[in-house]
Amino acid sequence: MKRAAKRYVDPAADKTSADYLQAAADLGAKDFRRELFSQADDDFGVQVANVEALLKPSNWQTARPSVEIHAHYNQLNNLIVAWHPRGGREQFSPNFISRVEHEFLIRPAEYRRPRGELMYVQEPFGRGAPLGRSLLRGFAARYRELLTEIASRIDITTCVQLRVGAGGRSKGHKLEISKLKKYMQRPDCIP
Repeated sequence: MKRAAKRYVDPAADKTSADYLQAAADLGAKDFRRELFSQADDDFGVQVANVEALLKPSNWQTARPSVEIHAHYNQLNNLIVAWHPRGGREQFSPNFISRVEHEFLIRPAEYRRPRGELMYVQEPFGRGAPLGRSLLRGFAARYRELLTEIASRIDITTCVQLRVGAGGRSKGHKLEISKLKKYMQRPDCIP
């Protein structure tokens, strides 16, 4: 029996996360996957306060710190995108980096995610062909936008890539995580 190769469906470079959100809304996503649509509508799971804290120069000890951005699925199939200091924790203010490390060790509170998390998406899976795929492409596009925003102020040494894996009709689509790769600082080379 011949095994089919995995196909990847990446977001188009010229489309933004807002474009995908609008496309999903036009297709009726509000009724289809209410939880996933509400997360997309709420800045695609980006933890804005945590991103702002990372980009705040008063939390740095160097002119331009470097970070590594990684992602994983937790036991509840929720996608977590987080950062870690790449060149050593000395790049950041001792109070700031201690809080970041401490919050990763304790259980996150329901009302706030740990400071090291940049994105948190509950069950990023889609079953409706164009509709679910559009929402998931929006999450992947928002991740790329987030990388561009962070790279404008901080050096990203390595990061993962989020892609929409085409699983077919029975399995649906999901956000797949690539291996850590070197991040190219030019906008046209975003992984």
